[in-house]
Amino acid sequence: MVLKDILSIIFISLGAFFMFIGSLGLIRLPDFYSRAHATGKVDTLAIILVIFGLVIYEGFSVNSAKLIIIITFVALTNPTATNALARAAYRFRLRPWFKKDKSKKIKKKMNWEIEIVLFICLLIAAFVSLYVKNLLTAVITLSVFSFFTALIYIAMGAIDVGFTEAVVGAGVTGVLLIITIYRTSRRSSD
Repeated sequence: MVLKDILSIIFISLGAFFMFIGSLGLIRLPDFYSRAHATGKVDTLAIILVIFGLVIYEGFSVNSAKLIIIITFVALTNPTATNALARAAYRFRLRPWFKKDKSKKIKKKMNWEIEIVLFICLLIAAFVSLYVKNLLTAVITLSVFSFFTALIYIAMGAIDVGFTEAVVGAGVTGVLLIITIYRTSRRSSD
């Protein structure tokens, strides 16, 4: 292996590690503000590390310049978006979680029947997206998968995570992948 390959593997692996840590923070932290902090800081660093690893792998080219522009864009927009979300939550009087919160101690009862049905639909969407041969059908099925994931988050009480999954996973990513499929030509004959 060449030194640039080793460096790119190191940066991409570090980025994947930080994405994993940010995902754990998104799932495990108790309220919207701490979740936004975990995803805003850690995922921004992770995306920058992954893209920088791709820049190293690509070498000095036009694609590297495009990737550096993307790094700049991510470094400017991710913290700004996280700040805007946190300010909007504060304006709507979303209270932060405190360890000794003396407010309503009512524990939400989870509706396990709905969660099981959603989980079965999630598994069906995952298997269909894996075994389907048409790429467009796979992308649409993955968008349905993201939608069911968002519904599971909402059923668990994590409305902010469910909303983010619906917008980013089912919405933006699905639309971008469908546009990409329509703008590319088919190279394979299968």
